[in-house]
Amino acid sequence: MKLTNEQIKAITVPQSKEERTNVLVSAGAGAGKTFVLIERIAKLLKVCDLDELLVLTFTNQAAASMKEKLRTKLEEDESLRKYLEKIDNAKIMTFDAYSLFLVKKHHLKLGLNPNIQIMDEYYKKTKLREIISEVLEEYYKENNEILKRYFKEDLIRDDETLINDLERLYYTLDKKVDTLGFIKNYKLNFYTKENLNDLKNRYIKLLNSFIDEEKTNLQMLASYLDYKKEVLEEIGRDEGNLDDALIKWMDKVLPCINKTLSYEELKGVFSYQIPARSRKGNNIIQTELVNKAISEIREIIKDSKMQKQEFVSFEDEDDIIESIIYEKDYIFLFLEMIEKIINKYSLYKAKYNVYDFSDIAKLAIKLVKENDDIRDEIKNSLYEILIDEYQDTSDLQEDFINLISDDNVFMVGDIKQSIYLFRNANPFLFTEKLEKYSKGEGGQRVDLTSNFRSRNEVLRDVDRIFKHLMTKDHGDVDYQDNHSLKAGNKNYETLGKLDKDSHMDLIGYYSDKEKKKTDDEIEAFYIAQDILRRKGNDLVYDSKLGSLRPSTFKDYCILIDRSTKFESLKKILEFYSIPTIIYSDTVVEEEDIVYVLNALIRLVLYSSKDNLSKKEAQEYYHLFYVLAKSFLFEYDDNYVAKIMIKVRDENKFFLKPYEYLDGKRSYFDPIFEKSYKLAKLVNEASFTYIYDEILKEFNLYKHLPKIGNVKDQLTIIERIRSFIDFASLVGDDYFTISDKITGIKDGTDFKYTADQNEDVEAVKIMTIHKSKGLEFTYCYFPYLNKRFNFDDFTKIKIGYLEESGLYCKRKTDKANVVFEVGYREAKRKQISEKIRLLYVALTRTKEKITIINKVNPDKAPPAEFEFTDSLSSFGDFLNAIPNLKYDIQDVDVNKDYLSHSYKEYKYKLKKQNYNDVSYLKEEVQEKRASKKVIKVLDEKEKQDIEYGNMLHAIMESVDFHNLESIESKEILNIIQDPKNIFFNDLNNSKFYQELEFIYQMDQEKVHGIIDLLIERDDIIYIVDYKASDIDNKDYDKQLKVYYDYVRSRSSKNVECYLLSLIQNRFRKVEVN
Repeated sequence: MKLTNEQIKAITVPQSKEERTNVLVSAGAGAGKTFVLIERIAKLLKVCDLDELLVLTFTNQAAASMKEKLRTKLEEDESLRKYLEKIDNAKIMTFDAYSLFLVKKHHLKLGLNPNIQIMDEYYKKTKLREIISEVLEEYYKENNEILKRYFKEDLIRDDETLINDLERLYYTLDKKVDTLGFIKNYKLNFYTKENLNDLKNRYIKLLNSFIDEEKTNLQMLASYLDYKKEVLEEIGRDEGNLDDALIKWMDKVLPCINKTLSYEELKGVFSYQIPARSRKGNNIIQTELVNKAISEIREIIKDSKMQKQEFVSFEDEDDIIESIIYEKDYIFLFLEMIEKIINKYSLYKAKYNVYDFSDIAKLAIKLVKENDDIRDEIKNSLYEILIDEYQDTSDLQEDFINLISDDNVFMVGDIKQSIYLFRNANPFLFTEKLEKYSKGEGGQRVDLTSNFRSRNEVLRDVDRIFKHLMTKDHGDVDYQDNHSLKAGNKNYETLGKLDKDSHMDLIGYYSDKEKKKTDDEIEAFYIAQDILRRKGNDLVYDSKLGSLRPSTFKDYCILIDRSTKFESLKKILEFYSIPTIIYSDTVVEEEDIVYVLNALIRLVLYSSKDNLSKKEAQEYYHLFYVLAKSFLFEYDDNYVAKIMIKVRDENKFFLKPYEYLDGKRSYFDPIFEKSYKLAKLVNEASFTYIYDEILKEFNLYKHLPKIGNVKDQLTIIERIRSFIDFASLVGDDYFTISDKITGIKDGTDFKYTADQNEDVEAVKIMTIHKSKGLEFTYCYFPYLNKRFNFDDFTKIKIGYLEESGLYCKRKTDKANVVFEVGYREAKRKQISEKIRLLYVALTRTKEKITIINKVNPDKAPPAEFEFTDSLSSFGDFLNAIPNLKYDIQDVDVNKDYLSHSYKEYKYKLKKQNYNDVSYLKEEVQEKRASKKVIKVLDEKEKQDIEYGNMLHAIMESVDFHNLESIESKEILNIIQDPKNIFFNDLNNSKFYQELEFIYQMDQEKVHGIIDLLIERDDIIYIVDYKASDIDNKDYDKQLKVYYDYVRSRSSKNVECYLLSLIQNRFRKVEVN
């Protein structure tokens, strides 16, 4: 590969100790930054030893890849082959690994045991929450007055909310190098007169900015008032004449744009409120005109912050300061709690010699900061420090590098690809150096602007978008400051030359007004149909072949911001027989194998106990049921029922079955037999050994092919083993470990990366974050209209914003000053990262970008770009860019896909224990409560039953508290239909799906499954699903059994309904 002048400059920046300086290589997407790093290392090896280089990456995968590429380079150069024997031990590693290396090496200086262990991520989270609960309990016991006042003011509803906020606050403050020192300084300095006045002034400045932000809307409103003057004269009977009030307000506001007003002046400007619509009037036509005018005014300034009175509810400027001071007691209380949590957690970590990587980073900083000899030793031993992906560096990592460097840091990265704020990355470290080094202050800047990945048309399309979107204010970098990329791969112009251009396809569509097809369906069906049109017909350049070839499925990739749409998209693609592979981290919680493994573990543990409590016995038999119906055994329902009935008939429900059957220790089922056999190990062997024996005894590996993705299942098994290893290390007993596995609720800390074959002949689906560092021939970008989620900021009651400080939201009609001052900048940072995320997405493309975006037929394309607060999705970004012309498509959607492989929605093993149902006491079983129908069905009836079964299967797994997760339009319509009264109050309802029960009725044991039971404070609804027919009176008998069972266990009022899923209608069944 021929080097560009820019690459040569980066590789050969002065390397001698006398001339060396810090270097920042700003390498655009596809510019060959890794290649430059390897070449730089090879060049340095001419003047120093490999041992004198420190190469830092952000992932183990990147470090391993770097080593292999360097190995190849060394093998090619005879003069460098002597370093091959050193490469395995070379300091090419992650920041975390290098920090750990130093901490272990100098453990005595830190007073640590050298056998330091890294905390399991999921265990870390559960332990932290445990400690937070302990600290809160201490405050409850001492009857803390401030905490009582906090609850009394109705700031939170329950412990869980407070625990969540404290957990979040702990992690936020843990980013500080010295968290306890930060808390001490905060208490001393935040509530000073100087800082309070600064916050007040920033708040007033913020209110002034709201007026400037509304400039366009206000000017539109002024024009509208002139146009509608005669209509407006009829408005405002009770409130006064809106014409006068609104025009006077406009006369007051318009001159204020770009001016600085005092708080008193701002109160006057924010005072106007749009009146409500008139409901009646003497003149019906006039009333309609009036209401239309009000609606149009509302549309113009509907999101105006000047309509929110809480911003100006303070009496005066002193009241603004008083509102901040009022929170002081609460803030100090919560900081005191954080101090106690840190101290307790630190003692726990020290006791077991376990730390997380944040601790290790801080220990490394402490080590080199407090020990001059070690710091000097490291500095003198390192000829150069090379950092890959510098834009992802955190404050902790930057502090560490500053301590061990000596104007000898070579940084490579791209600020436009900084997308890891949630991992504590600070992109401003990069931008600060970019600006300083451009002026020759502190180092040298080198730009790599040639892209070797993409066709020229792709790069020009990227320019069209980001010359508008990416600025210093939004994106944190001026795109037009030498960030446009040049096409560097000349093969596209020769060996890969095409007869047609490769500019992006901008596919637009209108939402279906009749709602027969959803936006998601339109986008997915377009992609499927387009792939089939292109596959085999479009030619693509193959660098390995050095020529064009017909495209295949593996050339296509679909990039999405979030993974929630993966399965529905895959379903539609496979409906067209398009092979598809999803690339994502798999959350262990979601896998059936976890339930089965933990059921096996708990059954063995219970089998080791001499006696079981009532609660334990109930779970014991529930575990048997879970395993009996799992992929391991797949028992017939009748067989399972006979075993359970045998247990009940012997009146030995709370004893273990092997202890009493026929008066002997009888192993009447392999599940119990194997469990008892393994139970003998519980007091003799380690948990890890028992776990491995469980896998062997139950032949788990043999059965894995039944559930598919064997490699993934093996990875899950290993992930749980590592968790058990760690929990055992810190002294947890076996039941505690199992309880923690059972308690997995948020799988984000208990996940694994599935085996992913990049060369598989299938269309790839992945998140944009997952695509970082990869490249694909064709890229599709759907689902761009999903709104960004900034609600996390607004929902947090106790939080910290770097830009303003700690805040504690109160139940008041006044704005929270600290929050509002910091939130605007925090949101701006997140918007900037979203812009960079879109840049990362589009620059993965080698040959063709296809954007699918919903457009508004009633809204004209913009004449010029303007960034406003209303831009809250990728689709909004794109629709705000001038001169982007969409090809409007009317996409055919075939609803048959809904019944295609609908078994994917079928019931999976659930964690719901019988004891979770508040009114349920015990279960027995024999006779089934259901209606049998035997008749010859015509074709339509067969289709209805199949479709009804599909809808029924979906309803089994619906999350009623997260409607956004529901992919089926039909199901969503049913749940949101106001006439379905049992679904009218989802937030205050508990839902029990596929609730199995066993009930003794008139000398008969009845076994039934209630499709849906909804429990509220004063009523219980029983809902039984039917495909279509709900009028058959035989169903009433079935519901009567359900009713009798529930009434026997609850004093609440009970109502029964039959719900037709196909017709979306219900019938109330009177059972009294």
